[in-house]
Formats: sequence, structure tokens, C-alpha cells
Amino acid sequence: MILASMPATQGLYGFVAFFMLRSKLIAETGEGGLLLFGLGVGAGLVFLLSAIRQGMVCANGIANIGAGHDVLANTMIYAALPEFYAILALIGSLML
Repeated sequence: MILASMPATQGLYGFVAFFMLRSKLIAETGEGGLLLFGLGVGAGLVFLLSAIRQGMVCANGIANIGAGHDVLANTMIYAALPEFYAILALIGSLML
């Protein structure tokens, strides 16, 4: 069950990034809006690509578990690697 829901966390990261960047955009005037737009697009692409790859890893793990193999721990470890890139993108977008 947890493998099926892991790729959805990138959507939550995008939600958090949106509200954090929105609050910065309200405070910004001038050319800061273009910078924040670029940050949002860059982070969104990282979230999208990491969710797709994490979904592939989790789908293969679910298929192998269904085939009777004991690969849950390995799949969780491999699925955490794309999650790390999404977390880095979130932190990077919020640091500016």
C-alpha cells in the first residue's frame, strides 16, 4: 500500500512550494516575479520527473511482490532515491 502512494508525495511538495513562493511573490515587486516563476517551473519539472521515475520503481516492486518475491525493503530503498531529489528541489526553491 505504501509503494502505491509514494509518488504522490511530490504533489505535496509542489503544493508547499507553491504557497511558499506565493507568499514571496506577494512581497516582491519588479523583476523578482520572473525569478520566482523560473524557480516554480524548475522545481515543478524536478517534481514531475522524480514522481514518474519513482512510480516506475514502485510499480516494478509491486509487480515483483505480486510474483512472490521478497523485495519490499529493496524497493523502498530504491524508491527513496528519487524522493531525495524532490526534497532537494523543494529546499532549493525555498532557500532563495
